[in-house]
Amino acid sequence: MEEFTRTELLIGKEAVKKLNNSRVAVFGIGGVGGHCVEALVRSGVGTVDIVDNDVIAESNINRQIVALHSTVGRFKTEVMKERLLDINPNVKVNEYRCFFLPENASQFPFDKYDYVVDAVDTVKAKIAIIMAAQEHGVPVISSMGAGNKLHPEMFEIADIYKTSVCPLAKVMRQELKKRGVKKLKCVYSKEEPLQPTEESYGGELPTPDASRRSVPGSSAFTPSVVGLIIAGEVIRCLSSDEVITKNPYEPSQVSGKQLRLEDFEKDEKAVQMEIAVEADEEAESIDIEKITAYVDGSYNVATKEYSYGAVIFAGDKKECFSEKFDDPELATMRNVAGELEGSMKAMRYAVEAGAKELDIYYDYEGIEKWCTGAWKTNKDGTKAYKAFYEQISKKIKVNFHKVKGHSGDRYNDEADELAKKALGI
Repeated sequence: MEEFTRTELLIGKEAVKKLNNSRVAVFGIGGVGGHCVEALVRSGVGTVDIVDNDVIAESNINRQIVALHSTVGRFKTEVMKERLLDINPNVKVNEYRCFFLPENASQFPFDKYDYVVDAVDTVKAKIAIIMAAQEHGVPVISSMGAGNKLHPEMFEIADIYKTSVCPLAKVMRQELKKRGVKKLKCVYSKEEPLQPTEESYGGELPTPDASRRSVPGSSAFTPSVVGLIIAGEVIRCLSSDEVITKNPYEPSQVSGKQLRLEDFEKDEKAVQMEIAVEADEEAESIDIEKITAYVDGSYNVATKEYSYGAVIFAGDKKECFSEKFDDPELATMRNVAGELEGSMKAMRYAVEAGAKELDIYYDYEGIEKWCTGAWKTNKDGTKAYKAFYEQISKKIKVNFHKVKGHSGDRYNDEADELAKKALGI
């Protein structure tokens, strides 16, 4: 089709065919979802399910693509369907004039979707959409708060557990953790939300519907950008052979195992995924130049498990981390495997915090020498560790400091105790 020739120049005919054979569900056709679904159809997605129960109001005109004076009072899905068919007469549009809730989840064929977009504005519905998508093994991307913001350039794609500042993202982290959700791709911003002014309402803000959050301020350029960011991510994934598994914004699905050589032999995207692993759920962006970390490892001969302990300082903030692992190959390195994990934890933390420099205090000299090349990397674990460091060093300066183990160094000893505690020793 002539409409998609420019898209073909970017991604090729076969990719456009994939899009044409794809089905995407967009929940919420407001400021974010409206721009998103239109971009999906303009890019060649062949089937879309659009879900919303709202009618267009004059207050929507400042930001929603379906909102015109001529469309006020009509259902958003009705108007959007007309727009989409005018863009591509061959697109199949499944229209649902309802809000998605846990009670009506069975009405939606999640097993038929190739991707799900969550662009609704209530926590209850967002959680229900995410849980349903993950239950059916369908990739899902979720929009966090786009209201009360004026800087669209600050929005980014990240895993939900790597987000900070955004109030909605914080609530979602807490609720998803309760439900055992390990990861969720989302679009969010670190911009501090503005407080809506009351001047336009004669000193009193409008009262929202009881089922919704308080009425946020909005603009034409913020929710639209969020919708387009989401659409771009969906298109890239659906048109590629690398859907999900090599997505640079989604953390690795490693659990109980960590870095292996093969993770780095594919391409740099694998490294970016691993950098995202273990991001602290409540991590906040820290405005600090340098972070200091003390790391140590331990090994349980009886269980053949290894662990790390890490004591990390960011300004006046002190945090302690520990975790155990049971990868049989890496366990042959005993406590050294744990100390490597601790070092990588410190590096990930520093990158996540936005620091420019990291001081790592360690007691096993390989922690530094494998990175610098002073020691050869002969095992998969050390090769992967060095590859990880080489990628991290492009983002942050890492300084290594050798301390003598069990010498009375307060924080080195504390890291050692954390590692042992993780193993129950």
